[in-house]
Amino acid sequence: NALNVPKSGKAVPLLDVVYDVEKLIYDLTLIFKNARIGVYNVIPRAFNTVETRHRIAIFNDIFSRHGVKAFKNVFWIKQYWEFVDHNGYLRKDLYGKDGLHLKWKGKRLMDKAIFDFQESYF
Repeated sequence: NALNVPKSGKAVPLLDVVYDVEKLIYDLTLIFKNARIGVYNVIPRAFNTVETRHRIAIFNDIFSRHGVKAFKNVFWIKQYWEFVDHNGYLRKDLYGKDGLHLKWKGKRLMDKAIFDFQESYF
């Protein structure tokens, strides 16, 4: 994951990550000219360091306020805070033991956000 901060070496510059994602979305808009594209925010994971969580928060913020507004028919599906408790820790009822994979309840929460986005189109 390009947003991760490695234990050794340097992390990919955050603006490079934003640029790469914007380039991908731009390419998709060229291929699917009339498509309505929903971009789902990066959700938390247990193994994230403080630095990585900070980068994810900045990425989500930049992209939700700038990235999607730069494109016609591209929409942000925001759901990060529904996956953490009031202290900012992963909700154990949504994640498996590895802190990465979602349990059924977490998948349903994600599915609902995507379904609601799709339904709003019609």
